[in-house]
Amino acid sequence: MGKPREERGREGLRGTPEEMTEPAPVTSRRQALSAEADLPGSADVADFYELHQEWPREVGRAVAEHLLSTLGPPPRRCLFLGSATGVNDVLPFARLADLRDRVVGGDVEPAYLSRLAEHARREGLQNVQVRRLDVQKDLANLETFDLVTLFFVIHRLSDWQDVVAPLAGLVGPRGSLYLSEFAGPSGVIYLSNEKGGDLSDPVSRMIRRYFELLLEPFDPPLKSSRIGPVREALAQHLRPSGFREFDWPQRVTVGDMYTKIESQAYAPYFGTHPSPDVLNRLRREFEPDWLRTVKLTETVRVYRFLRT
Repeated sequence: MGKPREERGREGLRGTPEEMTEPAPVTSRRQALSAEADLPGSADVADFYELHQEWPREVGRAVAEHLLSTLGPPPRRCLFLGSATGVNDVLPFARLADLRDRVVGGDVEPAYLSRLAEHARREGLQNVQVRRLDVQKDLANLETFDLVTLFFVIHRLSDWQDVVAPLAGLVGPRGSLYLSEFAGPSGVIYLSNEKGGDLSDPVSRMIRRYFELLLEPFDPPLKSSRIGPVREALAQHLRPSGFREFDWPQRVTVGDMYTKIESQAYAPYFGTHPSPDVLNRLRREFEPDWLRTVKLTETVRVYRFLRT
């Protein structure tokens, strides 16, 4: 993992959201309000998420150390929205946080929350609480926090503009809000959102070829690699305070990449509808490179906004 880089120049719960108890049945397809991956089927969404989305442990720890470094002394109220199973944000943070801190993981998907609660129990993380929260409905019912994160979620919301003011309202005096995006120019998720980018390795070329073969466009207004309009809107409520970047090293074979495309591991794939002919052609064209391993680096960029 590379050393975090800083931008130069620019800079308690209440109400109706329900406490997590037992998981509800998972529908075949949900609107994804948690992180980048959703599962277009009835398999275990928590396993699917952790298979494709979990960062290396050292990356999660580095991000957690950065978040903790900006906080005052405990006890502190910390809210991780869209936390999914917590492996990238809640758990690394709670391991380092004080036992007096309140570390709340919130997500709309019960299967994710069940897994997060299970992880916390196994590790004995008594400072972790789990709540079912919908960022489009429940933010107005929450108190303020010293730390709020919304990692890789807001780009999936069609009415994200309506979320900005309630989200900013969660940040207490001298508190911080953090958003994230994949910065590129490499990384499987970044390249998937940027239609393969402009790199020449076979994984990038496979992604690029996939979008060439599709009969439908992929050009959403926001992506996990581009959230500029959200940052501009938040700057009307909170003060931007730069960003840090964290490197996630990846080793991916061409065959691995095909599996991610076919299984719809990321938003650009479950948001498009390839025919069997498209997938078969993609496989045939790249079979000569099937076992070739490509080294990539996913760059996780974390933006900070301050309540002054």
